[in-house]
Amino acid sequence: MLAAEGMTDVPTAATHCVAHEYTAASAAEVSAAQGQQVTLISKSGEWSKIRLLSSGLEGYIAGSFLKEISTAPPPAPAAGAQDGTIDIAGFDDMGVDGIML
Repeated sequence: MLAAEGMTDVPTAATHCVAHEYTAASAAEVSAAQGQQVTLISKSGEWSKIRLLSSGLEGYIAGSFLKEISTAPPPAPAAGAQDGTIDIAGFDDMGVDGIML
């Protein structure tokens, strides 16, 4: 296990999932189950410092055990779609009849 020196902060918190079960080999590492979601805090070489989303526990894991899910929040809804309604004005003018909503 490497020391915290040389670790680089991740500019945007990225959500990852654990690709393969990882068993901690030291007190600085954290065990994680396959499929568990984590936040990447920092990384250096082959090691990544993570936070388990389920428990908030932090520790190190080999970066090869992680798979990135996202690096940014989901996109905002399209204009006019904030309330979940659909504008159907003009559908009859297009020859579309009998639509049930």
